[in-house]
This record gives sequence, C-alpha cells and structure tokens, in this order.
Amino acid sequence: AYTLSHLNADVSPGADGIVLVTAIANLALLLYMLNIGYDVYVRKGIKPLPAPITPEEQYEEDLRVVGQIKPHQKGGRFNDEV
Repeated sequence: AYTLSHLNADVSPGADGIVLVTAIANLALLLYMLNIGYDVYVRKGIKPLPAPITPEEQYEEDLRVVGQIKPHQKGGRFNDEV
C-alpha cells in the first residue's frame, strides 16, 4: 500500500527504506518461486502429500492431548479461594 500510494501520486519514493526492503523481498520471492518451478516442472520433484488422518487416529490424538491437561496447583492463577 505504501509503494502504491507513491505511484498513484506520481511521486517516485526514491531510496526510501520500506521501498527497498519490499523490492528485495519481491526479488527473493521471485527467485524462490523460480527454484520451486524448476524443481517441479523440469526435475519432476513432486513431493506427495501425507495420508489424511482417519477419525480413529484423530480421536486417539485428542485423548492423548486431553490426558496431558492438569489442574492448576493451589496458589496458582485460578484459585478456588476467591
């Protein structure tokens, strides 16, 4: 938005720090996307997605997480003696 506001006002932001950081970030992202595109389309380096979690596996994970929940100790933040 910062860069576009300068462009819409027909003003060149020059060597402003935000514009320079944005430009460097855009160049880095361009190089990253070119690298990914080369890996996927030229080298055929497609990585398969992991298998989806079944409802039974999700239930077991939920039970494991709930089993790790412990009540607050006496004198803790949530005390019954309020």
